[in-house]
Amino acid sequence: YPSTEQGLNALAEGEYIKKVPKDPWKKDYSYSSPGQQGNPYEISSAGPDKQEGTEDDIKSWEMDE
Repeated sequence: YPSTEQGLNALAEGEYIKKVPKDPWKKDYSYSSPGQQGNPYEISSAGPDKQEGTEDDIKSWEMDE
């Protein structure tokens, strides 16, 4: 996994993806590796209100598989 410093853009520099998408609200996703919740990586979106740390945040570690 790319490091937090490299970010998701490191995937676009290789052969994995052409461009890192924005979240549905046209904002960048937050990415960390290793993740703060003990996962190898974590991705989150601030959600519709575009404010991190609020109830509508979307977090990869809280998603159902």
